Amino acid sequence: MAKTLDYTTDRIQTFITSWGQLAPDVEFSGMTLAQFELATAAPQAKRKEIGPLLALLSAKRQERDIADQEALALVERVLNSIRGHVDFGPNSGLYSSLGYVTKATRKSGLVRKKLKPAAV
Repeated sequence: MAKTLDYTTDRIQTFITSWGQLAPDVEFSGMTLAQFELATAAPQAKRKEIGPLLALLSAKRQERDIADQEALALVERVLNSIRGHVDFGPNSGLYSSLGYVTKATRKSGLVRKKLKPAAV
């Protein structure tokens, strides 16, 4: 069974609540309820630290995605400028080195297959 992120928090809280209501003065595993609460405070504190960090991570990812979109728009503008440049254009080595197929090397795509007569 997969455990959710809040599984540990829920289990600890269930133990504290049940122990506090049904046996507040009894020691289990050599510790009182107060000692148990103190021992389980560390993971709770770490979870509280993680919350803002996750929000910051989400915001930074959003900023990265926006920056990527802006960079790709700039790449497209530069590519269009190379295509339209008098000394370079869509048949230049620069255009080819960017990973594009030049007009001179582009194939038409038209294929005329000869039909073979059926064997008798």
